[in-house]
Amino acid sequence: MNKRLISLMLAVLTLFSVLLTSCSSTSNEDAMNDVTDEASRYTTTLNMYVVTEKETTPEAAAKVNDAINKITKAKFKTQVNIYFNTLDNHYALLDEKFAKIEADIAAEEEAKKALKKAQREAKARGETLATTAPETTSDETTAEETILNEYGLSELKYPAESSRQVDIIFVNGYDRYLQYCDDGILERLDDELSSGSKKLKDYINPVFMDAAVVNGATYAIPNNHTIGEYTYLLVNKEMAAKYSYDLSEFVDLASVAEFVEDVAKHEPTITPVCGDIELTNIRYLSLDKETLEFIPDRSIVAAYVSPTAGYSSRLTFRNIFATRQITDQLKTIKLFEEKDLIKKNADPSKPFAVSIMKGGYELNDVYGEDYHMIVLENPMAYEDSLYAGMFGVTQYTKDLTRSMEIITYINTNPELRNLLQYGIENENYVINEDGTLTRLNKTYMMDLLKTGNAFVAYPEEGMPVNAWDYGKKQNIDARLDPMNGFEFDAEALNWDYMDIMNNTSKTYLAGLADCKTYDDVVAFIDRAYEELTANTEFANSTKILVEGTPNFLYNEWHTMNWPPEG
Repeated sequence: MNKRLISLMLAVLTLFSVLLTSCSSTSNEDAMNDVTDEASRYTTTLNMYVVTEKETTPEAAAKVNDAINKITKAKFKTQVNIYFNTLDNHYALLDEKFAKIEADIAAEEEAKKALKKAQREAKARGETLATTAPETTSDETTAEETILNEYGLSELKYPAESSRQVDIIFVNGYDRYLQYCDDGILERLDDELSSGSKKLKDYINPVFMDAAVVNGATYAIPNNHTIGEYTYLLVNKEMAAKYSYDLSEFVDLASVAEFVEDVAKHEPTITPVCGDIELTNIRYLSLDKETLEFIPDRSIVAAYVSPTAGYSSRLTFRNIFATRQITDQLKTIKLFEEKDLIKKNADPSKPFAVSIMKGGYELNDVYGEDYHMIVLENPMAYEDSLYAGMFGVTQYTKDLTRSMEIITYINTNPELRNLLQYGIENENYVINEDGTLTRLNKTYMMDLLKTGNAFVAYPEEGMPVNAWDYGKKQNIDARLDPMNGFEFDAEALNWDYMDIMNNTSKTYLAGLADCKTYDDVVAFIDRAYEELTANTEFANSTKILVEGTPNFLYNEWHTMNWPPEG
């Protein structure tokens, strides 16, 4: 039987198989269209630059690449050459590659200009100058081209990648991402997200997708994972009922003060306050002059951040003694300290009246039956988490759409996702009876946050089997940091104002720390409010309308991003 007849029979069998398997989810007409689309595709070769851990061996990486290509060739007629590099040389390699491509392009342009000039000069002399056609960088072939593999069987031919080709790259860190966007390295992906890759919007949390938008466009696909943690206020349901407290009236730390005192007075076996207590829902507006980093807790200029605050929320920064939600916490904490109600080393598995705990959604399963769970802070997505890992497509790609197909499949298909993350089953890992994964060796090691959507990957041994279910629920409540993307412009900032804020903060924070009793704190807060209100120099340093103040720069940034309506 000749090869042409064999190929025809295989094509008919493939078509029949696809039609049968499509009946349950699509019409025959749709199935025919799918087959037509697949048959009309050309083979192509893409490349992908990913970040690996140092333990990964070249042999293990090559096996994973081969296994991945079995999937991408069958699904997309796309071969992917994967370049595995550790993070410490990943960007150096990419930047060197980009520079080489740009140099080649510039040299080619110069050669074309020189050739045209030579042609004009030859023409002026009445001569004809021989020309050479420019070398093409396109290596696309059709699905009809085949080669014989090592077993003597016919298979599709895939082109070699071009020397000027960089398709899919791993990017992390806000500064690096912004640099690649501004330099035009990354392609805009919005059209793909509205067409062939729109499925990604169902798999990637909107908080991540919002963070990926730069100047109104999306240039990379973030690797979806569990965002941040909650801050819960736990209130003992049994004790609240026993002493006739309405649980709905408990909304913050100050609202439980009387309840805690009652429990402490009448219930000696119940821990009044389990664990330490710190200020919550607070953001500081201060900058270290040497490092240009935000000072987390060494300032009296701060904003109260409500649990519902999101990316577009405008924060109000002023001295903390003028913000009731903050002063109420300061007073309550001192009240508890004075009466020795805070038991920092108490066992949280034993009954307690209240506690402030940070953690994931799973805390509801642990404590929700016995304790009323009040969310003081929803999970907040900060810069380090938002930009922990992304995949983008560069301007040097052979095919943007085909590259986005690969990125989409990595983020939505468990088989491909786990291959890239964990390697080959029964060689690099095994799946346990409970559905978690155990690594067999360290010859192939990748970071979960650097290889795609975490929720499509297996949870590792030691993690809850339903870790991703918790993560998905948690991400529904997640908020994007209201100050995401805000940085002080060191040149626009008047450092005199920042120095005034920092020096004043040192004085008043020291005074607050010296307070011994609840009454001392109440009196100090009242006095500090009056003094700071009357302090013209300090007041000017915190004003919104005074150019160069930290508040001026913050509000200018916020107004630029979210201009007032009307």
